[in-house]
Amino acid sequence: MPEGHIVQPRFTVVLPTYNRRDTILRAVGSVCAQTFGDWELVVVDDGSVDGTTGLLLRGADPRVRVLSQPNGGVAVARNAGLRAARGALVAFLDSDDEWTPHHLALADAFFRAHPDEHVYTSEIWQDWGPGRSHNLTRTTMLAAPGPRRGRGMPQGDPYLRFHEARGAIGGWGRAVVDATPHADARHYRAAPFDGWRWGCIVFLQATVITRRAAQTVGPFDERYRIASDYGFMCRLTHTFPVNFFSLPGCLKHETAAGGRGLAEDHLVYGGRTALAFRREVLEQYEAAHCGDDASGDACPLRDHYRLLAARAALLADRADLARELTLGVPLRAGADAWALRAALALPHARAARQFCSAWDRVRWLPHRLALRIGNLRGA
Repeated sequence: MPEGHIVQPRFTVVLPTYNRRDTILRAVGSVCAQTFGDWELVVVDDGSVDGTTGLLLRGADPRVRVLSQPNGGVAVARNAGLRAARGALVAFLDSDDEWTPHHLALADAFFRAHPDEHVYTSEIWQDWGPGRSHNLTRTTMLAAPGPRRGRGMPQGDPYLRFHEARGAIGGWGRAVVDATPHADARHYRAAPFDGWRWGCIVFLQATVITRRAAQTVGPFDERYRIASDYGFMCRLTHTFPVNFFSLPGCLKHETAAGGRGLAEDHLVYGGRTALAFRREVLEQYEAAHCGDDASGDACPLRDHYRLLAARAALLADRADLARELTLGVPLRAGADAWALRAALALPHARAARQFCSAWDRVRWLPHRLALRIGNLRGA
């Protein structure tokens, strides 16, 4: 091999991190444990001050590269990882999550068998500690505001609300799938953009794309420090069909090892950033889906996102902003609109927050029950 020659890996894994000393080795370890080994991992330390970089540099796998930069936000970090990528395929992981061992192997087999495709994704599961996890993708699709094709759930399958076709995984992937506990997994296909406007049904951490897709979609929008992946996925699904596989590719952890609390809150659910996340999603949703015309489906769905942002504002002691966000949202928008108006009518902020949290538990109960029943039936 000529001196200085750089071998192109099959995958580049882009992993941004900030103050994740308590979880980073779990995430990196899940990449090292992949049954497919032709990858490079680009970890971008976004100005951590807890010793994350030093921890990564201790006896690291030679396939792991660590880049350090001043804190600029997750979009800046992901873009730095994309610029450094050498792989033919690009995969994404967050530093508080981990992959299942088959994730890259199935993605590799899929792209080899389907050279004209550009987007592979699978389920993401939410893990709350030992023995407590659930299928976040399935729950999200059950809870999304629409669409419903015909009456009820098509063939009892929530994934068919958002995908056009469902089929068996072909011979190209059987060896990989049969080695997992998910031999009954299916391959779903969706047209660009049609389902994405209804909710977050494609998660970045379980997604693999081609270099052409990455170049076509462009970088993450650095104006958004928290929710830039939402706009990125909007552009991706607007341009390329989505191939979704109904088996877990990623575990989204809500705790550190041993069930301990995270030292650094999630950007999405953390108390300091939840409101900013919801406002960024709302702004990007309006830009991507509404434009100058708020007619049709875009209007009620925009109401849905405004209510989510208003709830986050109320929980963050911003009742003034919550009222502003609910202006123009009609009560016909659903039970969430009624509940939020009731909470805002309460005289004390603490009571309003407690009401809002209680309502959240009530509204999610049917979806959790449906998910549990589906799991018991083997759905």
